[in-house]
Amino acid sequence: MSELDLSGIDPLRRGEVRRRIGVLDRYLAIKRPTRADAERHAGEIGIGVAQFYRLAKAWRLHRKPQMVGVGERGRPRTRRDGVPEKSRSIVVEVIGELGADAKLADLLREVARRCDAAGTVTPSRGALWTYVMDARATSPIRTDEPRRIVVGRVWAELPTLHGDGNMFPEVAIAMLLPERTIIGSDVSLDPGKRGSAALALARAFATMGDVPADLQVEVSAADREEVLPVHLARLGREPLLGGRSTGTTIASNLGRMVGGLRILHRPHTANPDRLLAARSVTPLDGDTAATEVDRAIRRHNAMISGDTGDVLAGRDARLRA
Repeated sequence: MSELDLSGIDPLRRGEVRRRIGVLDRYLAIKRPTRADAERHAGEIGIGVAQFYRLAKAWRLHRKPQMVGVGERGRPRTRRDGVPEKSRSIVVEVIGELGADAKLADLLREVARRCDAAGTVTPSRGALWTYVMDARATSPIRTDEPRRIVVGRVWAELPTLHGDGNMFPEVAIAMLLPERTIIGSDVSLDPGKRGSAALALARAFATMGDVPADLQVEVSAADREEVLPVHLARLGREPLLGGRSTGTTIASNLGRMVGGLRILHRPHTANPDRLLAARSVTPLDGDTAATEVDRAIRRHNAMISGDTGDVLAGRDARLRA
């Protein structure tokens, strides 16, 4: 039997999909299954008998894991829930006119003015922020920006097993601007150990190969001492300090997603156990989580360096979501 291709399945749902496929295969292995057999196996999946018969037939004929997929039961509410379609259209319109780099207060003021005139609800500041982040992350590359590397951290919203609990992997990244590609990274799967900013920068230098002597590297004050030896060895001078944190720069360039993977810019803005319970999914093991982060970065870089039309289409779809 060929190995299952689960690449199109949400990583957090693959465990449940495999379990369901096991139930279906056990049922289909019975030579002359009775209704009692169908009821028992349907109960293991948690669906009715009629639905189980249809699912078993589809699996026998096509064997596509997507057919066995798990729905988003209990999806957590987001800041965008409850925003009327008319209000969403106004948000997209205002961001398109004023630009994603405009001050959030100015955007909110204009959105409120147009929503009042149209007789529709003004989205909250938090909801507007999510639209702005998506727009910034997928906006055309600004060629007037100086070329530089920004080193910082994000957290992958992938609940991952560690000991007796769950965690979100921390990812130290080195992002090349203005391209917005992630050219170096290091993933920590231990809540007591930070992702290595020095390793992320060293990998970025290795990716670039011929590093321009005047290339600027921006780091946070907290990462300066760690990054300093790598930076001195390659460029012979100290890196620029991006203030207390480079998080603002990274957030404004990446938004909320990297290659389809949801990311957090502050580690305590979400709880892995709460997410697992709300979405009825199972946590990943460390190796799987690290692989998913790597794949997401590759997808992100491919999208950035790909056709501009595809990038803009993706931006519009995410803004209206």
